[in-house]
Amino acid sequence: MSETKGSSPTGTTDDIGGEIGGLTPKNESSKGFFGRVLATLGRFLGAISGYVQIGVIAVLLIVTFYFTRAPTQEDIEARSPGVVTSSVTDVQLVSVVRPLATVSVPKVNATGTVLVRSYVTLTSQVGGRVTYVAPSMRSGGVFGSGEELLRIDRRDFDLNVQQTGADFSSAQATLELREAERDVAIDNYHLLNPDADVPTLVAKEPQIRQAKAQLASARARMDSALLALNRSQFTLPFDGRVTESTVEVGQYLTPGQAFGRAFAENAVEISVPVTVDEQGLLGNIKERTGQVFANGSTYPVRIDRVAAELDQQTRFSRIYLQFVEDRIIPPGTFVEVEIEGMPLSDTYRLSESARQMNDTLWLVRNGQLALFKPELLASTPDGLIVRAFDYGEGIILGTIPGAREGLEVQISELDL
Repeated sequence: MSETKGSSPTGTTDDIGGEIGGLTPKNESSKGFFGRVLATLGRFLGAISGYVQIGVIAVLLIVTFYFTRAPTQEDIEARSPGVVTSSVTDVQLVSVVRPLATVSVPKVNATGTVLVRSYVTLTSQVGGRVTYVAPSMRSGGVFGSGEELLRIDRRDFDLNVQQTGADFSSAQATLELREAERDVAIDNYHLLNPDADVPTLVAKEPQIRQAKAQLASARARMDSALLALNRSQFTLPFDGRVTESTVEVGQYLTPGQAFGRAFAENAVEISVPVTVDEQGLLGNIKERTGQVFANGSTYPVRIDRVAAELDQQTRFSRIYLQFVEDRIIPPGTFVEVEIEGMPLSDTYRLSESARQMNDTLWLVRNGQLALFKPELLASTPDGLIVRAFDYGEGIILGTIPGAREGLEVQISELDL
């Protein structure tokens, strides 16, 4: 018992001292502690790494949604022309117009093409060798009415005129001789038969009729020779331009042979396609005038006629314009056309900003929105032409966010 008690304190002291002695080195204790901390931290980060990734993705989605969101009511109102939201109440401020009824003249604007109504094929009516070609007979030449463009050798035609003239003189002399013979025969017959009628043969009526016929034939031959002589000198009865020429001096032309092509200046016109509605705005086409813009110049025009049928593919009509003055624009030129339409009485002219969806208008009546569809008469680059109507407190300009029937609005003080 004594040995056990004696040894017990001594052994306990040694064990505690040994344990304390084992913890005494600082290097070993530090490494053990930080190793356990790092291990614990690694296990913690591994556990939460999935949550971190999810959090980053969520932040990116929130940022994307913010920048791609639909515009707010404030954004729309800030961008809408003519509409301001009151900072005190929810009533929207709107801009309105109050037009006066007047007489409006709509204008039809379109694009047309300058073209030639018809070309003239130049052909010779007589045959012969060409002795003269005018400078204006060349391609692109400009000529006047009655100007000599070409001449064929006239000598044969001159001789024919002289011969037919002599035949005419001979036939005229024969008629005079037959008439003199008739007078002598009648006088002799009356001497022998005072009271008797002169027979036809005695009066030489058949011979006289024959002489008159021969004289008429001779006159026709002479006129034909003179006509052939005149035709040897080629002219045209209008002012125009030559587009093609294939004749030269010394060339032999046969009757009916073509040697060129030309057009009259008054055959130049403008073809303009228009819609059926635009044609309806013109009214009586004979009274409509307009302007053509080409090559930096303006030319007055008038409507000559309208096509008898619509184009089978485009369903457009076509009007034809003529220049009021002698101004030539090369055929094939594209031009801008402005034509004044028929005057329309009792109408409003509105700016394009007043037009709403489906050609409707927003009106202000009793401080509230009212949708109205006017009678649209014309839509031009300058705006709308509508039949006059009761617009209440005004016609709204611009768009209205969240517009609906009965929405309360307030007219801007600038429009009062």
